[in-house]
Amino acid sequence: MARHQERPQKGDLRAIHVPRERNPRNQQARVDRLKARMALAGWRYTHADMGDGGRPITLHFENLGRSRFWWVGVGAGVAAVVAFCVAAVLAISYVSWALHQPDVEPAPPLAPPARAAALTAFRAELKAESLARYVTDVVYDPKLEDKVPEAVLIRLGAQWETITKGERLRAARGMWDAWRRQNTHQSDPDRIRIRLVNHKGKVVGGSRWLGGSVVDVD
Repeated sequence: MARHQERPQKGDLRAIHVPRERNPRNQQARVDRLKARMALAGWRYTHADMGDGGRPITLHFENLGRSRFWWVGVGAGVAAVVAFCVAAVLAISYVSWALHQPDVEPAPPLAPPARAAALTAFRAELKAESLARYVTDVVYDPKLEDKVPEAVLIRLGAQWETITKGERLRAARGMWDAWRRQNTHQSDPDRIRIRLVNHKGKVVGGSRWLGGSVVDVD
């Protein structure tokens, strides 16, 4: 029948015998490993009886009441609570800031001739900045035209997929900036949006939901 062992209590003492080894370096390594395991289990090393005449070394430990695993768990829990509180404070601060911002009425859309001229100037600027090599067509975005007249749809060629993501991101941001310069009548840059579609019709980047000026690529 198995003998029941009581859980160690704080202040309990324990002695562990370590057999002697011929190599002093191996002996020290064995002692150090034992100290480390006991420390993780919540035991503090107090002293050692070296033992003469080849007798085992006896290491003495005192129980601290909590293992280091328990303290690690407590630390992780505290860190999670602090991170949650910081995130909540930042979120509340942002909402408060946003609610106190003055409402900016969007500028009226350009007249049809001016809209056509803006697209023409945009295409010319893309060519001047060596971005036209990625583009096959530029039109006003039919999905957003009613709500966001300054939204433009940029269709991309196969060459777009041959460059790195970093190059695509720089190119996309350059396209948005070029389009912004054609819409100086609009005081809110986040109403100026681009949508990037590859040669297969898949959306591969453009302005994000946070605002038109927040441009990213897949």
